[in-house]
Amino acid sequence: MFMSKNFTKKVLSLVIAFSIVAGLFGVTVNPVQAESEPQGESEPITFKRQVGGIFDGMPLFDGNPDHLDAFVETYYDYIGLEGACLYATGIRDNYTFVWDKNPNKGKTIPGGLAAADNVQGVSTDFPAIVGIGQSWNKELAAEIGEVMGSEKISELNVKQGFANIHNGSNPSKPIAFTVLHDLRINPLSGRFDEGYSEDPYMSSIMIDEMAKGLSGITMEESQGGFWQRAVVGTKHYSVYNAQWYRQSANNAASARAIYEYQTRSALRGLASGAVSGVMTSFGRTNGIPNIISPYMIHANKYAKYGLYSSPDFNAENHLYGTSFASEYDESYVPDRKHALALMVLAHSESVRAMGTDKTDVIALVEAVEEGLYGITYEDVKEAGRPLVNTLVRIGVFNEVDENGIPKYYPFARYAKDVANPEDLTNYRTEEHQRVAMQAARESIVLLKNENNALPLSKDEAGVITGIYANARFKTQYSVSRTPSDIPESGMTPLNAIVNTVNNKDNLTYLSGTKEIALKSLANGKYVTAPAGEITDQAPLGKGGQLIADCDENDLSENQYFNVYDWGQEGYSLYTKINNRWVTSPNAGARAVENTNETLLAVPDNTWDNIDIYGASSSLPPVLRNVKNSDGTISIVANAYTTGFGGGGGGSTFDTAFYKIGRFISVDESGKLVTDSRTLSDTSGVADSNNLKFEVKVIKNEGEDVVKLADSKDYAIVFVGANVKHSASEGKDRSTLYMGESDYKLVKNVAEAFKNKGKKTIVVVETNFPVIMEEIQNDPNVDAIVYQPYGGQYDAKALAEVLYGDYAPTGRLTATWYADESALDPIDEYSIPLGNRTLTLDQIDPRYTKDMTNADPIETKLTYMYTEAPVTYPFGYGLSYSSFEYSNLVAPASADADSPFTVSVDVRNKGSVETAEVVQLYVSNPDSAYGEYAPKKKLVSFEKVIIAPGETKTVTLTVDPQDFAVWDVNLGDFTVESGNYNLMIGASSEDIRLNASLRVNGSSIGTLDASSAPINVFDHSYASNDVVYREVSKLRTIESLRADKVVGEYYAVMSKRNGSWVALKNIELTGADRATLSVHAPNPTAGIEIRVDSPDGTLLATATVGEAPPLAIRDVPGCDYQVTEVDYKDVTVDLNTTVEGIHDIYIVFKDANIRIDSIQLHSEADQFTVGEPVFKDAAGNTLTKLVPSADLRASVSITNNGEAARDACLIVALYSADNSVKNISYIEGKVAAGQTYNFNAGFKLPADVTGHYVKVFVWDSISGMRPLSNAVTFE
Repeated sequence: MFMSKNFTKKVLSLVIAFSIVAGLFGVTVNPVQAESEPQGESEPITFKRQVGGIFDGMPLFDGNPDHLDAFVETYYDYIGLEGACLYATGIRDNYTFVWDKNPNKGKTIPGGLAAADNVQGVSTDFPAIVGIGQSWNKELAAEIGEVMGSEKISELNVKQGFANIHNGSNPSKPIAFTVLHDLRINPLSGRFDEGYSEDPYMSSIMIDEMAKGLSGITMEESQGGFWQRAVVGTKHYSVYNAQWYRQSANNAASARAIYEYQTRSALRGLASGAVSGVMTSFGRTNGIPNIISPYMIHANKYAKYGLYSSPDFNAENHLYGTSFASEYDESYVPDRKHALALMVLAHSESVRAMGTDKTDVIALVEAVEEGLYGITYEDVKEAGRPLVNTLVRIGVFNEVDENGIPKYYPFARYAKDVANPEDLTNYRTEEHQRVAMQAARESIVLLKNENNALPLSKDEAGVITGIYANARFKTQYSVSRTPSDIPESGMTPLNAIVNTVNNKDNLTYLSGTKEIALKSLANGKYVTAPAGEITDQAPLGKGGQLIADCDENDLSENQYFNVYDWGQEGYSLYTKINNRWVTSPNAGARAVENTNETLLAVPDNTWDNIDIYGASSSLPPVLRNVKNSDGTISIVANAYTTGFGGGGGGSTFDTAFYKIGRFISVDESGKLVTDSRTLSDTSGVADSNNLKFEVKVIKNEGEDVVKLADSKDYAIVFVGANVKHSASEGKDRSTLYMGESDYKLVKNVAEAFKNKGKKTIVVVETNFPVIMEEIQNDPNVDAIVYQPYGGQYDAKALAEVLYGDYAPTGRLTATWYADESALDPIDEYSIPLGNRTLTLDQIDPRYTKDMTNADPIETKLTYMYTEAPVTYPFGYGLSYSSFEYSNLVAPASADADSPFTVSVDVRNKGSVETAEVVQLYVSNPDSAYGEYAPKKKLVSFEKVIIAPGETKTVTLTVDPQDFAVWDVNLGDFTVESGNYNLMIGASSEDIRLNASLRVNGSSIGTLDASSAPINVFDHSYASNDVVYREVSKLRTIESLRADKVVGEYYAVMSKRNGSWVALKNIELTGADRATLSVHAPNPTAGIEIRVDSPDGTLLATATVGEAPPLAIRDVPGCDYQVTEVDYKDVTVDLNTTVEGIHDIYIVFKDANIRIDSIQLHSEADQFTVGEPVFKDAAGNTLTKLVPSADLRASVSITNNGEAARDACLIVALYSADNSVKNISYIEGKVAAGQTYNFNAGFKLPADVTGHYVKVFVWDSISGMRPLSNAVTFE
């Protein structure tokens, strides 16, 4: 072979250059020093064993927190595989070994954690979680937790064998599931009230503070946070967007949405040890069931003592049921044993929410022995370790005294079976009542207060109106019954107002409801509500079957109905003749009657009938109107229901209207009955006159109230959204609007009172955002007060705010949109994956919004991303005072890993002592994510009480890690370097002062997409109109086995032509081809690759082509197969050359195209070089330098390109000082499609001490590259 002189000089110079920077390429070989072992050996830690008793033989913890790990290992040695399987499954109650191979068969050990839902309290009734969030008071959250923890331990047993018992007559349930981390971006979500905030940072703070108080880890007895008096679990991990088909829903969330948003709020409490575990959510995220989500592994890595988990109610059953059917498989796994094994890989436990069946333990033992999914004893140990750690922290394994009381457990003295009864606490404890009262006060938000309309005078005369004024609708997870045996607890608002004013005779209550009569088109007669039989129990009559029998000229109270409009198109009819409700029968051919006695506590003005202390008002029978094209209405009975599964059945909220709803018809005799048919589907229309009614309005909303404008000084109008009708566990709202009558009532009353120079105050009773734009902008409305469910003192607190005994300090924790334009419409992708029978035509037509997209970035929901019109922004709330901000002091720069402080002076300019919530936001205009980065983000807040005229310096601590973004290329959080804006103010929009901050952090990583295929989901930072699908169950299993969080689990799938997904910072230099791993049902479907925007420079267009056949795959370690779509590689040439680092946008030109990965190629990539092999002259392989040997290096070089390429192999000998001592090289031309072996070498010197040899390859496209192997003298 021949090499020109110029070529020779170039090679030599390159080798010398590589010599100078040899260290950069690893050619300098230095000995690695192992860390020295400690001298001597520590004394082994030994633990006593229980002698006799329930747990005879069991190792006992010595109470030393430093010995936790040693104890757990000792304990595992004792319990073996069967015991490890007990804790990996989490099966509750004491467990006796039954496995024949267990040497301790017959011995008993403690079981998994017994649990209770204590969402809003144990016995003291606290506000809804959203109300606690609206306090913005970290200290109050901690106090609420302290009350709950005190009451919790007062209900627990701690004596050995009797602690931690779930079933039986004397249960003791140490877990309180509360401090919900749910961040539901869609305000229509049925359980919106169970989350603190739409902001993950704020939620994480409130979770951590409340959990610290509940668990007791900040108490002195806790020994630095080790011991707990109660176990705190959060829910519902990891993505729980809505009630929409909650057991089978497939929620969509991008990588950034999952890490930056949906899972983030749980991590702070887990890291502090205040939160011990999670309840996993129903449903799926991106096709993978949440119960085996890789984000369990993610949370476990943050959790101080590991992540304990429990499924939502029997959720593990869905793994082998039809809820998690795919397009082709009927279930995710074939049976329960496989489900248990797979859950081990995800660090998830089965628990069994019901009953005492413990067979899961042996089933998992068998799964380990059979090697299902390759699980091992070590896998099982690690899956159960967090549970064992938690049991240690509540004293379950401690040594005990002669009475069975655990030694060294500092909270034992507070427990039910140890403490004196008079020392136990509950809602009657005075301090607990104080905290509950303050929580109720601080949950209230003042939304409007023109000309200081509030507070009201207690001496003036007022009228109270609206159907929520004298009702008390509790949230689902409030305590089972509000305490009614303590003063002022559990009142209705009207009751509290009556008790607050100086003269109750100055007050009048009117419902303000519309009054109507109904005329049947079947016979032209009006509907009569009979009084019915009069008895002592029914002095106005029991009522009877409604009948259309009255002429218009004869109308009287017998034909008049008050319409209670609950919103969501539902209403109840209240008959004036006997003060009873019209029924809503749930079967065909049933009489429709005015016989229902549901108590809403509707009083007369003698105030003799308003005491429903502690009760929750029940919802009367609900009816629904269908508007016909001829201006008539048809009335549907039984059109609303709640299903625990959240959808899909014949009696669940999404399909109930058609499947169980029935028209009310008028029979030949004029009697009202339910139709024999259900509506069935969209074809079930009111097609005959016996199903149609004309509505005659007798009185409009507020007509009686308007008449009092002359005699009253003010009107208080109550409006809202009834939690029992609108939303709850098992159903979502269909609209953000309240009932139409609420808006009309406000308008009519406010206009009349303003015309008389009087005030109108609106009170909004709802646990979730509603549309308030019209009411807020109504110049006749003077003030608006918002109150979610406030716990036992809700009404008392409201009256205090209205009449000036307390100045409101609450602030909103959600965005209240001005209309519904922010919400995406429902589409075919809203139907759960694998549901092959449901169509959109079967969905109740009032549901028009999608509830499955859990990505705030793509949907542009929450204050961080929204572009929609907003009435009340996040953080909004007014005060009875006003505050002035000045003197913002902030550092000019900060390091990403160093918290810093910001201070601001806040002056109370008013005459009322009250609190201001100082909110600090940041934005990063330099973010690599550009318009897809948060517009602003809350990073600190403080609530401070300030006296009139006083100025306080408020100091806020900021940790830059709290505004870290998820680096989609690094696969971790990163704080971006940049010039940030600090914004401090009274809400996310009311920014008072600004400052600049230079953050010294990192840059979003650059991605090499040429060395291997990259998963598009994992590396995407923005998207539009896409959903996600599990790539392959086999890949999921493999990645879970490897404990991968970022594990190439998902494919991106388009919803329409024009959908796109974007990858950040891709190195494009030299790229000339791309390979896409794709699947599409349409062979002509296309994908475009564009640069820097969805309509940027077109790099390539690929046609997907014919989809490969369905893949039927064996599951490793199991005896079943899965059927799933397969992907094919499509390689296309790039149209143009683009240099440098750019974003890539993958633009889909059809619906239902899936992409798993993309790989870029260049001409250089077509030239592959093998690893060098070193031999001597005799052909013996050399692994070290031998003095005087003839050394030869051999390297194979393959040219996969379409043209020949020049190449050169260089072998260099270096001395100990890294100088080049000898070089040998050989040059050649490698033909296209060929592999050549290149050999070069030299004779080694007699003394090779400290010498080493390095090999380089040069080619005419890639230039010089060092190879990884180096041979040195040993």
